Amino acid sequence: MRRSGCSWHTGAAWHLGLARGVLLCLFLRPGSVAWAGTDESLPPGVPAYCDYVLGAANSAIAPQLYPRLYVSGGLLTNGDSVSDVGAVGNGTLWRLQAGLSYSLADLNEGLAIRDRARAECTLYQNQSDLFAFLARYDEPDSTPGLQAKIKTLEEALPSAERVLEDVRALLLRRQATVEAVNATTLRVDSLRSELGLSRARVAAAARKHPVPHEPVAELMQSYRRAVGQTAESESRVRLSRRYDLSLRAGYDRLSGVREGIPVLATLTFTYSIGSLAQPRAEALAQQGRTGWATRGVEGIHDRVAVLLSKLQGVLEVQAQRASETSVLLADLETRYQALEKTPGDSVRAYRDYLWFDLVRLRADAAYLRAQTDELKLLVGSSGGSSVQP
Repeated sequence: MRRSGCSWHTGAAWHLGLARGVLLCLFLRPGSVAWAGTDESLPPGVPAYCDYVLGAANSAIAPQLYPRLYVSGGLLTNGDSVSDVGAVGNGTLWRLQAGLSYSLADLNEGLAIRDRARAECTLYQNQSDLFAFLARYDEPDSTPGLQAKIKTLEEALPSAERVLEDVRALLLRRQATVEAVNATTLRVDSLRSELGLSRARVAAAARKHPVPHEPVAELMQSYRRAVGQTAESESRVRLSRRYDLSLRAGYDRLSGVREGIPVLATLTFTYSIGSLAQPRAEALAQQGRTGWATRGVEGIHDRVAVLLSKLQGVLEVQAQRASETSVLLADLETRYQALEKTPGDSVRAYRDYLWFDLVRLRADAAYLRAQTDELKLLVGSSGGSSVQP
């Protein structure tokens, strides 16, 4: 056997078999590392941001997950080199090399980049849920409260229209005044307007990003886990090239050589001494990444904690209002029931006037009950200090 540089030439048949095996493993073996995930389909329904980061990552790492083709050629003019490869006499020789190369460091880095993209996608989805929570509850409207109010108004509107028809009939019989008809019409229109406005507010809320059903404490825990996973995946990318095991195999032809099969196969291992200083720096980086995401002023974590404090105050105020409204509603219900048993046109007119006020109070009470129930569930599921920045 004769050697030139780092390449070995031999007539042994096992070299050719080794080269063929390498090619088969890299290109033809099902599920081989070279094919690992670069063409896998994205999960259905992921946001556009996930399409972007996963697609960009798969595109960027494709050259790292697949083997590389190389071709090189040159002249050998040194007499010692020429005689070392077994050429006859001295002179200038041509050398041609072509084949495949593969690097374990490239593979390690590519897989780490893809894992980082997946972690960023998960983090984005968790952030989206928290931003949806902020957008939903940072407004004065309560969707369950509006829905309860809509139900009350829808049930009352047919009765309101019948009251208006009765007053118009009394006007035709000259038992009611035009002013009474106009006033009743305004009251009915006010109920319709309130119903339409409540429906519009519910429809506007429905067009926003849906709020997840999980309690906010669970959303925050998922967010913190996603932050930690993202920090770890970023660290793996930075640490991915500490060592390398590279393989190079292919055709190696030198003109004027009398023997040997023109096959090249080399295996090289390298280790970076500078990587010994990375663990301490990586620990600091991961700690800073997590702290920046969870304790930053006006960050998502801080904003959720502030909003929960606000909602606690809103709950106390609205619970007090609901209690007061319930007292007023009970009093007004009693007065209305007493007037229903009293005959007379003047009593009937006052009873109808009182009925419209009763409907409005019922709608307000329904709204406040539903809103306080929602806030109790929301604030009670926050886990107290578990969401504090």
